[in-house]
Amino acid sequence: MAIDTTSHVEASCTTQLLGAAGPVVARLGDDLRGTDVTVVVSDSAGRVVARRAPKPNEFDSDALRVGSVLPAYLDELPHVSIATAPITDARTSQQCGAVTLLCPAASGNSLLLPLATRAADEVELRLLEGRVDQRRRRARLGWASLTDAERSVAVLISEGRTNREAAANLFVSPHTIDAHLRHIFRKLDINSRVELASVVATRTAERATR
Repeated sequence: MAIDTTSHVEASCTTQLLGAAGPVVARLGDDLRGTDVTVVVSDSAGRVVARRAPKPNEFDSDALRVGSVLPAYLDELPHVSIATAPITDARTSQQCGAVTLLCPAASGNSLLLPLATRAADEVELRLLEGRVDQRRRRARLGWASLTDAERSVAVLISEGRTNREAAANLFVSPHTIDAHLRHIFRKLDINSRVELASVVATRTAERATR
């Protein structure tokens, strides 16, 4: 049983949707193991971002592959049972995607819509929890998360000092400076001294305008 996911997504909301929907599709796939039901999660543009099929079937067409846009004619096919539940963005109350369950009409039943609705509710909750976690992570990072020692190192390195020169200035070992820099780079989400200099310059300019 394979779960397909997009390898390239264009918008951040689609990326978030994909991250939230993946575990839900996996769980629903386990629940529907051995059935003919195909699970599809699409974004607000109708583009498939995740898909699960229990086995090769008539829904393995290019129209339902990840990255494709769900065709409008699906609802009109007489031999297909389909249930769709919208995924709503809690921040905007706008629909940001949908969970769609498809199967041959002979295998369809009244449980498809409740299953799709429950899955959509789970995705909505995961989207909300994911954004809360992101805010918490951002609160733990950034310039405000640096210790006094790390800020001193950041300023010295941004001035073009070498690790050895910064160590001498602060009366610590170069190894301590190395450790501080690793922490600084991680907290500021940067990878070079040039980026660090830019961060410090921006911070200095902001303080000067207050």
